[in-house]
Amino acid sequence: MDIFTSVLLSSSLLLFYFVFSDAADNITQSQFISDSNGTTLISKDGSFALGFFSPGNSTNRYLGIWYNKLPGTTVVWVANRGTPITDSSGVLMVKSSGSLVLLGQNLIVAWSANSTKEARNPILQLLDSGNLVLREENEGNYSWQSFDYPSDTWLAGMKLGWDLRIGLERRLTAWRSPADPSPGELSWGFELHNYPELVMKKGSKNLFRSGPWNGNFFSGMPELQATPLYNFTFVSDNSEVYFMFEMIEKSAISRAVLNQSQSQYQRYMWVEDKKEWSIFLYLPKDKCDSYNLCCPYGNCIMGESPVCQCVQGFKHKPLQTSWNPEEWYKGCERSKPLSCLDKAGFDKISGLKMPDTTFSLLNETVSLNECEVRCLNNCTCIAYSNSDTRNGGSGCAMWFAELIDIRQMAANKEDANSQNIYIRMPASEQGMGLGDKQAKDEGDFNSCGCHCRSFWSALDSLLYLQKEKLESFATNEEFTKISSTESAKEVWTILQNTYEGTKVVKDSKLQNLTTSFEEIKMDDDETFDKFYAKLKDIVNLAFNLGKKIPESKIVRKILRSLPEWFYVKITAIEESKDTNIIPLTY
Repeated sequence: MDIFTSVLLSSSLLLFYFVFSDAADNITQSQFISDSNGTTLISKDGSFALGFFSPGNSTNRYLGIWYNKLPGTTVVWVANRGTPITDSSGVLMVKSSGSLVLLGQNLIVAWSANSTKEARNPILQLLDSGNLVLREENEGNYSWQSFDYPSDTWLAGMKLGWDLRIGLERRLTAWRSPADPSPGELSWGFELHNYPELVMKKGSKNLFRSGPWNGNFFSGMPELQATPLYNFTFVSDNSEVYFMFEMIEKSAISRAVLNQSQSQYQRYMWVEDKKEWSIFLYLPKDKCDSYNLCCPYGNCIMGESPVCQCVQGFKHKPLQTSWNPEEWYKGCERSKPLSCLDKAGFDKISGLKMPDTTFSLLNETVSLNECEVRCLNNCTCIAYSNSDTRNGGSGCAMWFAELIDIRQMAANKEDANSQNIYIRMPASEQGMGLGDKQAKDEGDFNSCGCHCRSFWSALDSLLYLQKEKLESFATNEEFTKISSTESAKEVWTILQNTYEGTKVVKDSKLQNLTTSFEEIKMDDDETFDKFYAKLKDIVNLAFNLGKKIPESKIVRKILRSLPEWFYVKITAIEESKDTNIIPLTY
């Protein structure tokens, strides 16, 4: 800490009590929030307070925001989650540069926040929404806000998701325990696939997936729809991907919380008559919400025995022991094998939670009929669907890997808002649909069918192709974008941005994959094959985005990630082999 800050702190603390004898909603760089004086900021309407508190039975001190008008201390945001202050020495101040700093014992920094731009007259203000913001005096734009750095609680007006322009992720992370607000293992946020969806994770392990947005709700959690009390907004474009709720009935109070001990997302409503919080809904809600419980092509149906049934056109994998219930959770396989040489069509299945979208593509400008044609003429396309169910349906989503994490959502298999999915089947397994005729009538572009390399499989060699040859691979819209280019490099750049995203998006994806690679470990109840498959997926996804993870690093990662009962074998390997040169085939 510089001398000026120390002097300013010492002198200003003497005047602090008098400055805040009346509750205020903001402070300037000459004012402070002090734990020893018990001072707080109170939002203008009195709804929220900012100050110091001790959670549960802990004596540690934290800077946080809580509901001011409700009994008890319901905390919604914590600044120094991982760095508690052990006494009442805590002081929050606004520096002249416009940044925030929280000081503890011996003026050691316990937490800080940097503004996005230099400020001349910075003000820290607690808004009626519960958002703590830094702004320039007499200006409305925020240079920093607590809503961009949520803790375990989602409030009205808070965006949950990504700002792709700056690579900022807003993800909920549960408290470790009621007495410890440090980040726990449980988190809730968006996975940046082409077809984004919310995922609840415990460490690197998926626990629950929302399914993609269908225009009305996420296909796997129809409970999160607009009510007379609040509504929802979902935005997904080149700049942002986020989900937000707003209160319609302003007198109602609602919040969503991640609960570490119960591994749940919980939506609460305040019941004024009882002076208590009541759980409005929670997720996961039942066994079928467990991520990928029924494995590939399994359809989880509550009330059935076993709950893991097979999607139409598929059958359970051969059972080793018919009496073992766990055998029914190993997934399904096609009733009749399908290859690219087979004449194919699609079976329509209704009322399902849409499959995991990790290996999917989304094009919101394509009709369902054109979507069918594109999927039919790419033998790696497993299924397709409208991406938006409103107004009769629009948009195109296509899947290119095994369909996993499916469950039956609609009791009557189909309702007005259900999202139909069309799964590729051999022609002998179903009546050929409209797509077969369309593919025949589309002309030279589609006539090669599954015998052509798809546009996606051709991407690796685009730099070596003449531009005029690309028309047989690209869609009309894509070819229009590249037709005026003069070099293969320009073509590559355009198509790369179209399908991989901008550099910010790509860097965000790589950062997520790097974190997943570092955090992944083999669970005690997990087979090595299953662990290795997850690790291989991370490595392959990183490679597709231009980052090759060296084999030696993968080998060392595997050895570090195995459970204790592998240690004897690991020691033997490390003593007898150079892990830098052990070959790896994947």
